Formats: sequence, structure tokens, C-alpha cells
Amino acid sequence: MKQVFSSKNRISHMPDPIRSHIVSFLPMKEAMRSSILSRQWRYVCSSLSNLKFDQVDFEKTKKCKRGDFRDFVDETLLSHNGSDIKRFSLTVKVGDTFISSRHLNSWISFAVNHNVQDFKFSFDTWRFKKLPQCLFTSTTLTKLSLYEVELNLPTIVKFPVLKSLLFDDVAFRGENLVNKLLSSSSCPVLEKLVIWYCCCTGINTISISLPTLKYLTLFDTHELTINLVNTVLRELIYMCCRPPNITYENLLSVVSAKLHFSVNIGMCATPVNTFFRSASKILVWLRNVEKLCLMSGIIEFLSMDQEFLAGVPSSCCSLKHLHVDMFASEKHAQVMILLSRSYPNLQTPSILVENLYDKATISNIANVDECWKPTQLPPEDILNSLKTVDIENFKGSDGELYLVRFLLENAKILEKMNICCSDGKLETVRCQMCITEILPKFTKVSPHVTISISDILANRVWQYVLYVNGQKKSSSHIYISANKW
Repeated sequence: MKQVFSSKNRISHMPDPIRSHIVSFLPMKEAMRSSILSRQWRYVCSSLSNLKFDQVDFEKTKKCKRGDFRDFVDETLLSHNGSDIKRFSLTVKVGDTFISSRHLNSWISFAVNHNVQDFKFSFDTWRFKKLPQCLFTSTTLTKLSLYEVELNLPTIVKFPVLKSLLFDDVAFRGENLVNKLLSSSSCPVLEKLVIWYCCCTGINTISISLPTLKYLTLFDTHELTINLVNTVLRELIYMCCRPPNITYENLLSVVSAKLHFSVNIGMCATPVNTFFRSASKILVWLRNVEKLCLMSGIIEFLSMDQEFLAGVPSSCCSLKHLHVDMFASEKHAQVMILLSRSYPNLQTPSILVENLYDKATISNIANVDECWKPTQLPPEDILNSLKTVDIENFKGSDGELYLVRFLLENAKILEKMNICCSDGKLETVRCQMCITEILPKFTKVSPHVTISISDILANRVWQYVLYVNGQKKSSSHIYISANKW
């Protein structure tokens, strides 16, 4: 007998929690439209656990009128059946007079009263003066993200289960309240903190005292001084004007770090040497780091620290992956060499060469040209783990060539060096000269190494391959092949 299949819509007869879960993956506007499909779908959106309201996306349709977004949010929340909300996201356009503080407070309070766990609030350059008190005493919130808010904190702040806190373009008010927020008394289990493009009116110092903090990102906090105490960090991203005020104990547990300073030396009352020493001290304290990214501001600080330049580099055996942004100068190349000697187990360094005079960190430092010249370093058993080197935006300067020669002469098991030339016409000509005249003369200590030099502008790649059979081969026997892409 021929099998007859039911013509019924199977999705419509699924249990409400399953259908609600399926609808939760749709944009809110489309999700709400599902309620008119049939009688079975009428209340499917009343138990949604993920609510995302984005006024910009909502008003993309031509038929949308002013005030429709406000009414849509009100109607959606009014139809909710009272079940818990897992995620609540709200983005409001600039200067919408149809949305008052009363509406915003009501929507935020609704999320808090329904045990929201993940809360995101963005005002798209429109400043909302005061968030409701209930948000800062939520007992269910585990993730809080605030964008473009003028944050006037209440006197009582308590997030007992908050693990992730993000501030993006937030204006803080009240130094004592901010420091209280970023302490264990307010956030006893906080693990991740991100402060991005924030300013603090009337505040000079922010103190972060969070014993449970593992992941910290601080980006462009203007002229603020950052104090870090009682933290056990695993990952640190610090890209600000001033070096942080940080202790040795706070950095021992860090395994991944990205650092950049861009202080205006000419505008700063602090002695210059204090800033220069801060970079080298932080590197010494990062004894267990495995992955490290140093931007050009850090390298510039190190190049001006006479104690670092004259001393014996400290050893960090845990580091395997290093990325460095440097200028095409001899002093930055020398710093890179000193760093490579500090990391005996380094495996995959990558280098991005920047334009020397494009960075504010250079123009703010006096006597830029008075840098010490490369000197002969004492022979040591170094770079024993180095296998691959990537150099991007290579310009063929003397400093870069000095660095390349050092790596080739000391990396005993080097397998591949990838050099990507700058896309400038002048630098491309110089790179071609390096390929044909200079690089073949460098001694290569590795038994077999491939040097790939790519020229993006000319859309081609050159490759040097050395076959040695256990002994170092003279540069006159280098085999060179040029292949079109």
C-alpha cells in the first residue's frame, strides 16, 4: 500500500518551548510576525528568552513611522508571559523625542525584574543621564555591556554573580563610586573587564581591585592613571596613553599580553625616564607569558631606556609567539634583537614595519635621530627554537636588514622566513635590490631554510631555498627561483 504522509505543518504542532526557541533566532520584528501565522502561533513569542531591540534595524523599512519602535517594544514586553529572560539587548537612535527616560527606565526594569543574565544597552551617541537603580543591584546579571552612556552611579552597587563587564565610550562620574564599582565589594566574582574609549570628568585615577579578574582590556582611557591591585590576570590588553601603575604580583600569572603606550612626552610633568623604564619593567615581570604583542609605542619606550639597552636581557622561557610593530629604524631593530635574546624558546615571531614619521610617539620625543648604532653582540646560544619568521611591510632599510641578518645568523633550526615588501614604489625598488644583491650575501646558520619575499604591488614572489646536508652552505651556492603568481 502506498504510504500517505500527513499534510499537517509539523512545526506548528511542536511544543511551545521548542517553537519559541526556533523563533528566538529571528530578528525581533520577524519573530513577532510569526504570531499571526495561525492560532497555534499566537503566543509563541510570549516566552522568548532572547530579546533584541535595535531601532536602526527596525526603521530600515520605508513604512516605519516615528514612534513605531517605541510602540513595538512596549507591545512586545506587554505580551510577555513573565518567564525569565536570558539576553536583553537595546539600541536606541540619537535624539528620538518619542522615547523618554520613563520608557527607557521601564524597559530596563522589565529586563531586571525578569532575571536577565546578559544585558546590553547602547544609545548611539545619545546620552542617557541616569540608569535605574535596580540595574546596579541585579542578583542574576552575569554579563553587562554599556555603550555611549553617561554613567552616574548610585551609592549602592552590587553585582553578586557578574562575570563580564564592558564599557564602550562611557562617561564616568565620581571617582570614589567608579573605584567602588571596580572592586571586589561590588563585583566579587568578576572575571572579564573591558574599558574602551571612556572618559572620566573630574577623575584622574581609576583603581581596579578585583582578585577574581582574569581578562582585562584597557583601550584609550585618555590621560587617566590606571592602578591595578589584587588581580590575578591571565590576559592583558593595555593600549593607553600612560603606562599602568601595576605591581610585580599582578603580572606573574599573565599568559597573553598586548601592550602599547602613546604618552605625549612634551605635555607630561612626570620625568621622562620614569616612562621609559615602565615598559622594560613590565616585560621583566611578564615571566610566564606565552603570547606577546608589542606595539611601536612600547618599542620606542624600550629604545629610549638606557638601562635596558646596556643591560643583559632577562630570560623568559615560556614565550613562544611574539608579534612586534616597529619602525624601519636601526634602534628599533636593535631592540628587537635584544628581545629575541630574552626569549630562548621563541618559535613564531611576526614583525610589522610601520612608517617612521606617521606615529605621534615619535614626534613627541626629542632627539629622535640621536639613537645608538648597532653594536656587535657577544656570541650566545640563542634562538634555538625559532622555526618561522614573518616580516610584513618590509622597506629594505638598514635597520631591517640588520635584523634579518641577525636572525639568519643565529636561528639554528629556522625553516621559513616570510618577508612581505611594502606596497610603496620606492620601497619596492629597494626590496628588489635586497633580493638580488644583499640577502644572498648573508650567512644562514640553519641547515635548510626557505626565504620567501613577496611583492604585492608587482604581484609576484621570490623564493630562496638552501640545501645544506648537515653543513652550512656558502652564499655563492644559493638557488634562487622567481615564480609568477
